[in-house]
Amino acid sequence: MANWLGAPLGGGVTTATRAKDTDRQETCAVLDNALSDGELSGEEHRERVSKASNAVTLGDLKVLVSICRATTRRRGCARRGGLTGLMEQTRKRSETS
Repeated sequence: MANWLGAPLGGGVTTATRAKDTDRQETCAVLDNALSDGELSGEEHRERVSKASNAVTLGDLKVLVSICRATTRRRGCARRGGLTGLMEQTRKRSETS
């Protein structure tokens, strides 16, 4: 993960930016990948998915996937670079809105 905690990514998107449902869903996909790759135990996965489902900000989500190597290797949002990719997509969405 990039070391941008709290730094603007452009378009006003930071770790304090409110998360959207799609951000939460894509974070859960990254966590699913980490579970299937053996990076998380079943209990860790359950806890993190629960926290992701209730996350308020992108920073809340970043913390949940920061230890997962799966964020850069597999399907879904992982192909787009994990949460860094999510934040970039959110920035782009806010610029087109």
